[in-house]
Amino acid sequence: MVGVLYQQLGSKGKLEAQRWLQELVRQRSTEEGDPGDLGLTLALKSLTEIPEEGESEKFSIGQL
Repeated sequence: MVGVLYQQLGSKGKLEAQRWLQELVRQRSTEEGDPGDLGLTLALKSLTEIPEEGESEKFSIGQL
């Protein structure tokens, strides 16, 4: 999800991906918490979907 937002929707997608990741991490500070650190784990795994600078031109999601 983060990779698609980041690569396909330009700066708006990047901002939305950042917001989504921040919300996953922020769950830890809520009253309900983040049982089993599932939100944190998803956020960390999602970070690997973000290409390094200049790498997004090498391939697109459709090529995967």
